[in-house]
Amino acid sequence: MTWSVLAFTFDDVMGAGHDRRLADDCVKAWRAAGRPTDFDIRKAPGNRTHMIYWYVSEAASCVLDVHHAYWRRFQIGFAHSPPAEATSALEINESSR
Repeated sequence: MTWSVLAFTFDDVMGAGHDRRLADDCVKAWRAAGRPTDFDIRKAPGNRTHMIYWYVSEAASCVLDVHHAYWRRFQIGFAHSPPAEATSALEINESSR
């Protein structure tokens, strides 16, 4: 599986809150798609240039595109998998599923 890699700068996160708005849009798209179990978005710490990285699964990419979420502007590349320390980027709990 290939994961899309998104990168958020300090200004994206702290100044504009783009990560929070995108997370809200992702949850809305997931719900609208019927809460697919293969929808997965992971986050990991960034580096000097980017504060946070998100790793978007292929299934999540399709759902986000179908539901017109504005996510691709943050895409910087692809990865075969998220790093081991990556955790869920979205607040989707078991009661939501």
